[in-house]
Amino acid sequence: MTRKLATLADRFNTLWMENGEVHMLNRRKFPLEEEYVTCSDLESVAVAIENMTIQGAPPLAYAAGLALSMHAKQHEGEGEEQFFDTLEKGVDRLMHTRPTGWDIGYVLDGCMKTAHKVYQQNGDVPEAIRAYVYEQIAEGNRIARDTGRYAADLLQDGARVQTICFAGAALCYMLYFAAEDGKDIQLFASETRPYLQGARLTAKSCVEMNIPVTVVTDNMPAYLMQSGKTNVFVSTADKITMDGYIANKIGTYPLAMAAFDNDLPYYLLGYNGPVKGSYGPGSLTIEERNPEEVLHCLGQRTSVDGAKGYYPAFDITSPKYISAVATDRGIFPARLIYRYHDTVYHSLFEK
Repeated sequence: MTRKLATLADRFNTLWMENGEVHMLNRRKFPLEEEYVTCSDLESVAVAIENMTIQGAPPLAYAAGLALSMHAKQHEGEGEEQFFDTLEKGVDRLMHTRPTGWDIGYVLDGCMKTAHKVYQQNGDVPEAIRAYVYEQIAEGNRIARDTGRYAADLLQDGARVQTICFAGAALCYMLYFAAEDGKDIQLFASETRPYLQGARLTAKSCVEMNIPVTVVTDNMPAYLMQSGKTNVFVSTADKITMDGYIANKIGTYPLAMAAFDNDLPYYLLGYNGPVKGSYGPGSLTIEERNPEEVLHCLGQRTSVDGAKGYYPAFDITSPKYISAVATDRGIFPARLIYRYHDTVYHSLFEK
C-alpha cells in the first residue's frame, strides 16, 4: 500500500517565515483545529514558545531563530554596536523561554555567529539568519529520518509500542519505516496531561499513517506493560548527557522503571546525540511551569477553586533504564552515548 508520512514529520509544514513575519501551527489546538499563528515581532514568538503554541525542543529552537531574523530586519538601520546589542538582548529573551531543551541555545548561537560574519562582509544579516535557520530545519528533518530508520530496525514484528507525549518527527519516521518493512505494529499513546500531546499529536500522526493507535490515560501504561498489552516503550528526550541521563516529559521516569521491572525494552529516540560537556543529572535543568496549567485542560478548568497546582514539566531518567539509543549515526548503549560524537555519519539514504 502507498503510505503517507505524517504531517508533523516535516517541520517546514508547520513553521516558516513569510513577508517578514513568522508563521507557525498552533500545536495547542491541532488537530481539533488547524490554526496558524502569525508573529510580527520577537516578543510574540517568545510568548508563543512559552505558552506552548509551538512545542518540541527542535521546533521551538527553529522558531526562536526565525524570530531573531525578524528582529534583525526590524533593527538593521542601527549602528553596529547598537545593532548587536539589540540582537543579544533578543537572544537573552528567547533563551529564557523554556530552559530544559538545549536546541534553542545551539540554534541561536549559530544565528549570532552567522550575523557577525555576514555583517563584516556587508551582507544581508536578516536573510543570512533566516537561511541558516532553514538549513537547520532541513538538517533536523534529515536527522529525524535517519533516527527513525535505525529505530524501526529495533522494533520486532508484533511490537505494541507505548509512548509518552509526542516524540516528534523521528517517531513518525520510525512507525512509517517499520510499517513499510511489513511489520505488524500498534501504538499506545498516553494522553499526556495537561496539553494532551499524546491524545492529539501522536494519535493524529498515527491515523495519518494508518498505524493502529490506542489512547490511554497517563496512569495506565504500567498496567499495560504488566499485563502484556504493550511490549516496548519508546520516547525521545529534550536533552541527553554524555553519560546517558535524559530529561524528557514528566512521567517518562516512572514508565522507564515500569518497563525495566517488566523486562521490556525502552528505546530512546536520541536524534543527534548528547550535549557535549554535560554529565550527570545535575546538568539537566527541570522547567517548572505555571501551576495553574495543571488545573485546566483544553481551556476548561478541571479542579475546584482554591486547589493549588504544581507543574514540573520534565523528569530525569537514568541510563540504567534505557535499553538502546537510536540516533542518526546508529544505535548506542545509553552509557556509551558519548561515542556518538566520535562516530562518522554515513547517510542511510541517497542525497
